[in-house]
Amino acid sequence: MAGARRSKVAIGVVLVGLLCGMGWGPAQAEEGGADPDVKTEEPHWVISIRGGVAQATQDHVSNAVASLGGAGSLQFLYQFSPYFRFGLTVDGQQQAVDVKNGAGTFGDLLTVAVMPTIEMRPFQTTTAIPYLSVGLGMNFNMFSTATRVLPLDYGNTFAARIAGGLDIPLTPHWSLNTEVAWRLNKGEWTQSGATGRFDATSVLGLVGIRYLF
Repeated sequence: MAGARRSKVAIGVVLVGLLCGMGWGPAQAEEGGADPDVKTEEPHWVISIRGGVAQATQDHVSNAVASLGGAGSLQFLYQFSPYFRFGLTVDGQQQAVDVKNGAGTFGDLLTVAVMPTIEMRPFQTTTAIPYLSVGLGMNFNMFSTATRVLPLDYGNTFAARIAGGLDIPLTPHWSLNTEVAWRLNKGEWTQSGATGRFDATSVLGLVGIRYLF
């Protein structure tokens, strides 16, 4: 009888233990969030809107120099991981092209550049995230000549863009963004049948916002 009683007690203890274990296991999984099948990093879209200034890196032609101009930039990027993004950059800038020694002005050069872009973000922090981006595409140049200046055409050119920047997270979705970019823009001008080479390569200084969604 004593053996049977002890067996019943042992079985009861085992059952209680199993019931407690079944109830405790899922609760701990929920609290700890340790589900190995849950993805911790999901891809996102990123949009950037920036504005700033553009400065030519040298004289456009031998007798002309570009003044400091305005610039803007839009980016649409897909974030495959926190370290890698790919998408499209659209830059726009306008600069006055003046005759050297203050002898007058040729007009204004408007450039719109469209470039597929890769962005690399090797260092992840909570305060500031540096990045490097590279883009290749086309510069679409439009020249507006000044009064009494013969029509001048800047041809469209190959665009190569190298940029470095810094994202400062403000919320999980919004970031303050600063960037310095160098963009190649070399080609051929035409005026009244004459042709020559120009170099409108510029450095852009940009400040704006980024939204992650």
